[in-house]
Amino acid sequence: MRIELTSIHVNDQDKALAFYTDNPAARAYQQALYEQGIPHAAFAVDDIRAEYERLKALGVVFPAEPAEAGEVVLAMFDDTCGSHIMLYEVS
Repeated sequence: MRIELTSIHVNDQDKALAFYTDNPAARAYQQALYEQGIPHAAFAVDDIRAEYERLKALGVVFPAEPAEAGEVVLAMFDDTCGSHIMLYEVS
């Protein structure tokens, strides 16, 4: 996984920080997002279906399964603070 586009808007910094530091699925993203003060995120992944299943198993809630959009497959999840985080795989 690699960060290629970031921007996360939150209305409650403490709640967002708790999500990214206390949630096992989000710990990997915490340093890049909060230590640098970056507010939005899209993560490129090599196998979106595997990453989707891994994050779901860790408690991340996705409103829908990954979906094809042309040459990419996308999946979105909410960080519990109203920001949507995108995972994508270029096929």
